[in-house]
This record gives sequence, C-alpha cells and structure tokens, in this order.
Amino acid sequence: EPLMTRITTTLLLATFVACTLFVTDASAQTTPGHVFTVRYHKVFPGKAAEYNTVYGEVIRPIMDKLKADGDIVSYLDLQEIFGDRDATHILIMEFENLDASQAQGPKLEAASQELFGKPFQEAIGDLDLLREYTGTEVFGSTQSN
Repeated sequence: EPLMTRITTTLLLATFVACTLFVTDASAQTTPGHVFTVRYHKVFPGKAAEYNTVYGEVIRPIMDKLKADGDIVSYLDLQEIFGDRDATHILIMEFENLDASQAQGPKLEAASQELFGKPFQEAIGDLDLLREYTGTEVFGSTQSN
C-alpha cells in the first residue's frame, strides 16, 4: 500500500507541475527543457506560524527578486495536506533549463545580499529549529504545450 500511495502522490505532483505551466507566461509554456525543483520541508508541530512569518518576510521576497531578475521562471509555495511524503510545506521553482537550476545557489546568495545585506543562511536565521528539510526532486519538461 505505501508504494501505491507514493505512485499516486507522484502522479498528482507531476500533474500539478504540468498544470503550473499553464499559469506561467506564454514563452515559458512553449519552451521545452524547463526544469522544476521541488523542495520538501516538514515544519515542527506548533512552529508553523513562526516558519510562515520567516518565509513571508525573507524567502518569498528573495524568490520574487529571482523571478524579477529572470533567474527563475516561476515559483510556487504550497502546504501539502496529503500524500506519503513526510513534509508539510513544498517549494516548486521553475527554471529555463538544468544549468539555470544548478546555478541557483550563487543567485540566491546575491539576492539575499542585495535585499538584506547578508548571506542567505544568516537572513533566514536558524530555520532548523522550525522545520526539517526532507528532500528535493527534480522534474524536467521535454515537450512544449
């Protein structure tokens, strides 16, 4: 049964990622090769409000800057309510290609420095007290819509 749940969750996530292409701009919809990274985090019980505050005040502005600068095509942050993934929050980022997704570290640091005058890890504080990182998956787009 856990395998069936994982298959169902993976299919639902893949369908969701495919659907997000429809809400991005027209050029993104017709460009094969886009890459989506899906990061999973599990927020500790009783820490969701504090985590959401840090996310809204620090991470979301950085993601908005990366999008405005063209470093990412789009992003979507969600709270996962079902599935067998041990996570409460997911962040999906869409990149032009695999190289762009692999270059996200320096871009993240530059955005944090520009917005907050400090490295990303310092800007987000000790999120390890609020949540646990539970993994990343990468999905590639091979066909245009």
